[in-house]
Amino acid sequence: GLREEWEHIFAADPEAQHFLSHSWISRYLAKRRRWFVLALRPSEGGPAIALFPLRMQSRQDADGRFFDEIIMAGNYAADYTGFIALPAIAEIAARAFAAWLCRQNWNQIKFDYLGGSAARTVALLGAMEGPGVKFRRNAPRNEQNIDNTICPYIALPDTFEAYLENHLSSQTRQKMRRFLRKLDGVEYRITRATPETIERDLDILFNFWRIRWTPVKGEEKTEKLIVMSRRMLEDCFTDGDLDVPVLWAGERPLGALANILERKKKLVLFYITGRDEEWKLPPPGLMLHGDAIRKAIAEGCRVYDFLRGNEPYKYAFG
Repeated sequence: GLREEWEHIFAADPEAQHFLSHSWISRYLAKRRRWFVLALRPSEGGPAIALFPLRMQSRQDADGRFFDEIIMAGNYAADYTGFIALPAIAEIAARAFAAWLCRQNWNQIKFDYLGGSAARTVALLGAMEGPGVKFRRNAPRNEQNIDNTICPYIALPDTFEAYLENHLSSQTRQKMRRFLRKLDGVEYRITRATPETIERDLDILFNFWRIRWTPVKGEEKTEKLIVMSRRMLEDCFTDGDLDVPVLWAGERPLGALANILERKKKLVLFYITGRDEEWKLPPPGLMLHGDAIRKAIAEGCRVYDFLRGNEPYKYAFG
């Protein structure tokens, strides 16, 4: 019911990104419970000027008592969360949403992975301050000690040649040119998922991912993450918002990416990858990301976002 208002605010908000789009959030929440959306309106019955999707969940403390906490609507799948607003009233909206939240019954609120500007975050959290409210900063790190509050991205230039010249070290630039030329031959190729191949291509991606991460995360956690991520990516593909390039050597798959496309904002969001850990040269990751960046520039995208995690390899690309 909010689609028209949501899409109007989303288009106007320069800080809005795909995990707060109506298409993504509505599909994600359709599979969740106890969600709600705060809508700020200048008058009763007037059009919404800001929207904040949230969820409630119950948890149990160390003494066995149950309590409620409020979390961001996209938690556990979205790399960026928060609210969308018409730009002129964004900080007013932050304070209004905080005032409403302060009147509710909850034990804690998790503002995980807030995207957008520091000004919005400061306005939101500053308005939450008061007696009985304590803040804790948490920078979650995974098994490899990667900081998941850091999201590297590349501001894309107008041409791929400008990207090569201005964003890469000389060594990486030479490698990129040499290995991408291999795609012009017959031995290596990159395919992109179609409705006929999407199941196969996601199987390839997640089988590689499973082999890489099961020894680290354990089988149960790995399979849970695969089920959740795959379901979300399938929804993105249904909406036409997913690109799944697969690198092949002959008939052998070497690696795959899942890139979420935010066409209205001209963004490419790199979500997950899997590759053949036994294959060394040419490097699948370099070829897949290089080709995806080249494609993004050709299609007029302005940002290639590596999303959560400061893995060292991301910094080689820009």
